[in-house]
Amino acid sequence: MLYINHCGLQVTPLSFPNGGNIVTAKEHIAEIIKRQPDDSTYDDIIRELAFDLMVQRGLKDSDEQRTISNEEMERRIKTWQK
Repeated sequence: MLYINHCGLQVTPLSFPNGGNIVTAKEHIAEIIKRQPDDSTYDDIIRELAFDLMVQRGLKDSDEQRTISNEEMERRIKTWQK
């Protein structure tokens, strides 16, 4: 599975070379930070962490069937535009 990060780049879900699972939030965050280029700014890293959190929340919502159809989302957006 691939995701598109805030810069429009494709990224894969985090995994360790030995195939192990990420156990703690601290390990997860450390791995995201390690993936960033050496010249990343503080803001770049914060944006990447926020993006990852949004993806994780979205996946959890999907797993728990807390989603709506595109048609329903379109209907809701139209009510905001009135």
